[in-house]
Amino acid sequence: MEMTNRGKEWQDFAGEVFEHVNNYTVPQYGDKPDDQLEEWTVEDCIKQVQKYLNRYGKNVRPGQQDMDFKKAAHYLQVAASKHKERESQGVKA
Repeated sequence: MEMTNRGKEWQDFAGEVFEHVNNYTVPQYGDKPDDQLEEWTVEDCIKQVQKYLNRYGKNVRPGQQDMDFKKAAHYLQVAASKHKERESQGVKA
């Protein structure tokens, strides 16, 4: 399959998020299953996504907006994983 331009953009961004999670989040907060995200619900994760997206354009520190996008993407991924876990256990959203 040929890589589309959107696919390439996604792959580049996903790599940045991967680096953020591995080099910032996990060293600072721990890793699954021993981090605080284990106790969060899908809804908790979605609230965090909304928080970071709502800050768009309001940050004054250089680079903070890029960091917020990575944080939002990470929390969205965690929400999606938790949702799949719920579904596999037969729990409705």
